[in-house]
Amino acid sequence: MKKIAIFDLDGTIIRENTFLLLIKFVLKEFPKRLKIWSAIMVIAYSVLRKFGFISRNIYKTHIYKLTKDVAESSEFIAICMSKMNKEIVNELDKLKPTHTIVLASAALPYARLMKNSLNADYVFTSYLNDNSWFENCSENKKNTLIASFNENDLFDVFYTDHAEDLPLARHCNQVVLVNPTNHSLNEFEKSGIAYKLILN
Repeated sequence: MKKIAIFDLDGTIIRENTFLLLIKFVLKEFPKRLKIWSAIMVIAYSVLRKFGFISRNIYKTHIYKLTKDVAESSEFIAICMSKMNKEIVNELDKLKPTHTIVLASAALPYARLMKNSLNADYVFTSYLNDNSWFENCSENKKNTLIASFNENDLFDVFYTDHAEDLPLARHCNQVVLVNPTNHSLNEFEKSGIAYKLILN
């Protein structure tokens, strides 16, 4: 039986939303690479998403296709890693000798490139599958992890900041909420799930 420690990425290990970091990064980087049309398209899709004209899945599909090369660059990964929550990374390091370390994130596939830096064993992200976007959050995240491990394995501890992770949290022995919003905190309170709170 494996004891598994699960860590969300955005808002938990990384203090900021890496997708928003990506948008800011490519809008600076694309003009330097003379990808003016790509920058315009990123802005256009972002505006369409902001006003609800396209779904989150359609938005992320287009952004992923437009930004894949830049998003998986060492420069962007370094920016993400500079936003680490050191206390949570220390928690991960303490668990490493006794647990299988899993990063489970709704971030784009660039999150897989953080696996070695964070000394994780597995990384599960959102991804593009046959032109269809798979968003690794909520029920999808829960189902992915349950399908990826044996039924005898124990989801021992789960670090997250977000109420979207309630479906997975219900299957974990311990839950640690990291700097949650008031909404997420209230949703966990209503769920009746016991949790430890880290505010830093």
